[in-house]
Amino acid sequence: LGWALPVARSVAHWLASNAWLQSPRRFLPAMALSLASWLVMALTNLLVMQAVGLAWDWRAAVLVQVLLIVGSVPALIPGNLGTFHFFAMLGLSLMGISGGKSAAFALFLHALITLPPLVISAGLLLVYRQAQDSKTVARHTGG
Repeated sequence: LGWALPVARSVAHWLASNAWLQSPRRFLPAMALSLASWLVMALTNLLVMQAVGLAWDWRAAVLVQVLLIVGSVPALIPGNLGTFHFFAMLGLSLMGISGGKSAAFALFLHALITLPPLVISAGLLLVYRQAQDSKTVARHTGG
């Protein structure tokens, strides 16, 4: 039972850190943003389904989203390579869609939601580093 006290402390800490959820003034906006986020993700799934020639199906889009969220919890591989594609294709297969179109959907969706943030982040990092370098040069040259 040496594990019980650390687990109880962790649970108590988690509950205390989430006490803000008891306030409707804070909880309701957080829930609205969460629902809006899920709506955008499901809509993205629908648009990618359409782009690879699949039928417009909200059930499949939401099922894929749920499986992608559940599948990303362990995050076994950096970037969810493989696990993302597996769960995306699993969601479609449960709706009777398999083969090349489900693979195309998984690859396209992963690229669509991964590459833009990576490119934007890399660009912002370059701008930040250039600004830092400019400050360093100005400081050393008296400018």
